Amino acid sequence: MRFFTMALALACFAAHSFAAPRAVDISKAALEKANPGLSNAKFSSEKSGGKRVDVVSLDGGAVAVPVDISQFWGKSVAVSAMFSIKEIVPQDPNGGVRLILSFVGADGKRQYASSHPFHGSDMKLKVSTNKIDIPESAKDARIVVKYTDAGGACSFKKLKISEVEGEGFWKPDLPKNFKCQYTGDFLKLPRIRGVTVRPSIAEADIAEFAKWGGNTIRTGLGGAPADRRFDFDLTYEAQILSPDYFDRYEQWFSERLERAKKLVEICRRHGVSVVLVFGSTPGFRYMNKDMRIFYEKRYADKFVDCWKRIAKTFKGNPAIRCYDLCNEPIQTRPAGFDSLKLHFRTAKAIREIDPNVPISIESRSWDNPEGFKDFAPLPLKNIIYQAHMYIPHKLTHYNVAGRGEENPAPEYPSELSNPAQIREALKPVAEFAQKWGAQIYIGEFSCARWVKGREDYIADCISYFEEMGWHWTYHAFRESHIWSVEHGSDKNNIKPAPSRAKDILKNGLLKNIKK
Repeated sequence: MRFFTMALALACFAAHSFAAPRAVDISKAALEKANPGLSNAKFSSEKSGGKRVDVVSLDGGAVAVPVDISQFWGKSVAVSAMFSIKEIVPQDPNGGVRLILSFVGADGKRQYASSHPFHGSDMKLKVSTNKIDIPESAKDARIVVKYTDAGGACSFKKLKISEVEGEGFWKPDLPKNFKCQYTGDFLKLPRIRGVTVRPSIAEADIAEFAKWGGNTIRTGLGGAPADRRFDFDLTYEAQILSPDYFDRYEQWFSERLERAKKLVEICRRHGVSVVLVFGSTPGFRYMNKDMRIFYEKRYADKFVDCWKRIAKTFKGNPAIRCYDLCNEPIQTRPAGFDSLKLHFRTAKAIREIDPNVPISIESRSWDNPEGFKDFAPLPLKNIIYQAHMYIPHKLTHYNVAGRGEENPAPEYPSELSNPAQIREALKPVAEFAQKWGAQIYIGEFSCARWVKGREDYIADCISYFEEMGWHWTYHAFRESHIWSVEHGSDKNNIKPAPSRAKDILKNGLLKNIKK
């Protein structure tokens, strides 16, 4: 029953803004024609809605389905299918099965829309790709079901391609020539130059950070019940859907809010301000990593309620620099409680309690800079728009969290990443800031300490942020040795060691101190 609940939520909202879908032929004859020598698929049929439908079962690899994309020229589409998972075991945090639509554009390059990788066992769910625009020159289109760094068995049916009506995602109704507004008091506040920290950081560490010249920490409440970001599986799914989930969440939230009060007071004593971020949102995620607060009312309501309690707790507290409403939100499909719409609702609720507190919001795509292409400002004063900078991921997360080593290992600067490409990666953010007159905050940026040249990557990021007049917090200070500037480049040595990265970060933080 718990799997049906999740699948129903995904299915209902994933179809929210779509025109009537068109079925794609996945018969044995069609797939064997498109995939010569196909050996990893089995074919069957089952009765559904009074008629029989084809079912394709896979035990690995990939299968491609050709589609006539010309009927969708000039339109926006997404692909969906119903999946049954017997047991998909990822070998990597980003492993699983993906549903992908691709085609060749006018430039001869293949373009893609993909679902998040999904995995688990004994469950059924509806999976959808992201929306993609189909140019009139599109050709050689195919839909692919593909295993990526995973093993196990699954089956799919009811493969469909649908036209998306309009953007699908909510945007506010802004007046003509709208520009973001910031009050005089807000503009008098110093630029944020700081670090992210764990919620349990010791006072001695805060004192040391202040000596470095930092003026702000960004921190959250910690991990809530069933909050497993990368290895979320059916065990945690069951915990979220259990009858006592909200009771356990409430207990966790109340305890962590008390801890946050103590940390904010410690920071106030040391002249450090706090960006308080909400990471473990109510209901956490689905198996495809989408956050439940954007799809189900009970979780959305709890999210707003939690923020109202935070606002009441810290109203008027000078140590609060801003509220960061949701860390790296994930919403891949149009939803009943759209990310930006829920942020707007939450911000207004906070402002009813504390009219002057600054608020930071992040884009719906893991707060990736690319998300700013489809981002919109809110018609409220003193909103800071936040992005996270981990581009290219192959560099910043090289050999992190089980990712295998590449040969040759990436380094900085190189053809893969260099100062020009840092600017290019952040171009959507810069264009958003210029168009709307928005204040920008890079809430996280970093590079694994064992990457050759990571010190220069950090230095070039800070240099560009300073050039643009953006706020920033480095990830992270005395949290994980992976990102630590107080550890050396030897991956196997987890003891603190001299590092040029520390000097670079301190030089950036010291810009807070006027000469």
